[in-house]
Amino acid sequence: MTTTVVNSLLRFVIQIVQSLYAHVIIGTSAENPVISRVSVLAPKPHPWLYAETARVGLGIPFERRHKVIGIEYSSAGVVSIKLAGFSCVGISGGNIEQAGVWDMCDYKIDNLMEMLNI
Repeated sequence: MTTTVVNSLLRFVIQIVQSLYAHVIIGTSAENPVISRVSVLAPKPHPWLYAETARVGLGIPFERRHKVIGIEYSSAGVVSIKLAGFSCVGISGGNIEQAGVWDMCDYKIDNLMEMLNI
């Protein structure tokens, strides 16, 4: 998978989330395509946002949520992904290690390109 494909996938996910929830704020970095923040009327992501995006936006039934992988760099995001019932990929550079939730991540990477090895 090339950087172009990864960027396209990120844009696709952003479009899905934005179309489902008008109050969702997502930021990205052009140099390092990492979703930097997701919030819905609150400063932290709610597990419901992840679960509904998978169910409504991607058509993944609730009973197959264990087949979904969430990617996060923040401790709040990791906790939300796990509470939604998903596997979690933690990206270093956020506050996952400092907050003590690094062990909750099923996979640990330094950048999105490492997802190709999972």
